[in-house]
This record gives sequence, structure tokens and C-alpha cells, in this order.
Amino acid sequence: MHNLHARDHRVLLQRAAAQLVSDGVAAQRDVKYLLSARIPLIKFVDLRSGIPVDLTLGGPSTQVKAWSVSQVASIHPAFGKLFRIVKLWAKAHSINDGASHTFNSWCLTLLVMFHLQRHTRPALLPPLHALFHDAPPESGAPRLLEGGREPDEEELGMWMTEVRRRAEAARASYGELPGLPLHELFGEFVASGGRMMRALLAREEPFDSKRTGISVFHGDYRQCAGRGGAVVAVEDPFNSVDNTARTFQAQCVRMKKRTGTPNYVLSVFERTAQRLGLPAGPPAAAQPGPTAGAPAAEETLSDGAGDGLGGGERQTATNAGTTCTAPDALPSASTDAPAQADEQQRPLPPLSHTLAFLFGPELLSRLPAGQCGELLGPELEAWARAALAEGRPAGEVHLGMLRRLGAEG
Repeated sequence: MHNLHARDHRVLLQRAAAQLVSDGVAAQRDVKYLLSARIPLIKFVDLRSGIPVDLTLGGPSTQVKAWSVSQVASIHPAFGKLFRIVKLWAKAHSINDGASHTFNSWCLTLLVMFHLQRHTRPALLPPLHALFHDAPPESGAPRLLEGGREPDEEELGMWMTEVRRRAEAARASYGELPGLPLHELFGEFVASGGRMMRALLAREEPFDSKRTGISVFHGDYRQCAGRGGAVVAVEDPFNSVDNTARTFQAQCVRMKKRTGTPNYVLSVFERTAQRLGLPAGPPAAAQPGPTAGAPAAEETLSDGAGDGLGGGERQTATNAGTTCTAPDALPSASTDAPAQADEQQRPLPPLSHTLAFLFGPELLSRLPAGQCGELLGPELEAWARAALAEGRPAGEVHLGMLRRLGAEG
């Protein structure tokens, strides 16, 4: 099926969507078509369970990546837990949609892996080359799917057997390592992510070289070949010339033009860290968020897509954010813990304010009705559900929830 023409992929996905609607699996209003994306897919919400689903026609490479993620998840429980919460948060803030020039799901997965490799003490995941090879390969050695290569069944079967064996060994080494509670792990992820994004936009260390990128294959910052015109390279561990962050284009951060997708993503990271009581720099002007399914305002970017790996699906575009002066260097694992908070730091907001900011309308589908009403109040819950049922954009509903809670600031 992976050898079909792209047009045939689109036709099959359209037929699949029509069948899902006809069978009562999905409602037409919930079906979103991303057929012109690099990897065409459709998005819908399962009517019975309320679970958002991404459907694409994947070839062997998609299956290899999905299986490999499951092996990584088996090494330390922190990965699966952190990825799910990051995915939910990213969806709520419209930064998990490659078609809107933010993170596709594969890139987001790699960023979570990288955090657990590089920015926790101790490291909770090994570099992926330790799963793919018995010894670090030579520089420039081709990866399993390099340049679109597709291994035959025999080669792939042998490779999977070896990866499974190495993952079991890694689980014995890493699986019992102490990790932070999930809320602290998430806080460290957004704080270190904000510093990383700030260093990227300022071209400060370790991103002072245009070729420096993020490599989960090596578990470190490395010279990457596939950056192209993008702001950053997040190297595909299976194909070193593929930049999974290709949707972040350099024209978004030209001199005297400080708006666009990368700055919006930065503002989401920094604003979130601030909400969690973590230092993320002094507040600055808000950045406009991208519209789901379309480029950010005034920007034209190359197309991209997210290969769905689960998580919430409603898109949210909040327009509040903060920025800060770039650090002289991005902290390493040994110095990546949040700095001591300013003595004048505001007290933490109520839990309802924090959760509404973090997850917005996603709370309505993720929490039981009783818990949601208890958290937000029955009137706000009823208003938000009615607004979504009317077809109002999730970003508008998110902002409305914050306003009604008095939690915009």
C-alpha cells in the first residue's frame, strides 16, 4: 500500500472517512482532512469513547517507528507518562499540528525522549543508538531507513529481535532509576524547552552553529545534516537527513520580524513555566498563536504533517505569552534544574486556574463530568460544553474559560 500514488492515498482516506461517518463511528463535524500534508491523514473523534484518532496509510517506516517508540516506553515508565501529558498540553495550545507549522507528533515524541536523555538527573533513557547497535556506529554510517530505504522482512525481523534484546538490557539499567513526580517532570520539560527555544531564536550556545541540532540517536546536541531552511533540526533517528522539525522556517524570525510560529511556541513554553511557578524570564509582549490547519499570520511556511501517536485533538490558540532574554548557554543536564525563584514571584494561582490554562477544553473530554464540574464549577462547565457544541473554535473557548475564571493574567 505504501507504493500507491499520493493521490490514491488521499482517495482512500476520503473513502475511509465517509465509511466511518456512515457507520456511526465519527461525526462529520469532527472529521478533519489533512490530505495535502507531507503525510496525508484524517483526524476524527470516536463517538463511543470520545478518543481522538489520527488515521493515515503507513508503510513499513511508520510501523518501525511506532514499534520502536513502544520499546523506548518499556525502558522507563516516565516516558509514557510524560509524553501523554505533553501531548495533551501541546494540543490544548495548538503546538501539536504540523499542518499549522508547529510540532508534528513524531517531532514532539523525539523532544520528550531527548528531555529524558539529556535534561534529567540521572538520565532516564539511553541514546537510541544503544538500542539499534551494540556499539556506537561510525559518523556518517547509514541508518535503518536512511534516504527512504525500506528493509526487507528478513532484515527487519532480525533488527527487531536485536532491538528487543537491547531494550530489555536497558530496562534493567534504567527502569528502576528514580524519577521526579510527573508534575515536576512536566515542569522541567517546559522550563528547559523554553530555554532551548530561546537559545534557538537568539542563536546562542549550543545553537550558535547553524548546523547544530537535536539528536535522540546520540542523546545530545550534534551537527545535523537535514536542517535546510528550518530554525532547528530535530534529527530523525532512523534517517539522519530528515528533519522532523522542518515546519519551523527561518523566515519567521528574520531581523525586525519577531512574530510567527517559533515565537508563539516559545511563548507557550515560557508562559507555562511561569504558571507553574518556575522562572522563565521577565514577561514581555504576547505572541499571536497560529490558526489550526493554516500558517501563522503573515507567514508562509513549507508544508508538514504530524503522524498521529494519540492524545487530545481539539485545537486551541491562546494569544498570551512571555519572552525573556536568552541565556549565555543552554544548561546541560548537570545545571538544568530550575533556578531559585525570584523573591517577588507571585503566589501560585488556584488549581482550577492552572489546569484551565494548561489543558483548556481538553479537560471536558478527559475528566469525568462530576470532576470537571467540581474543578471548574457547574456553570463554567456547562458554558464550555455548550460553546463547543455550537462549533465555536476551541481556542476561543479556552480563552473564554480563562476569562470567566479571572485567570487570563
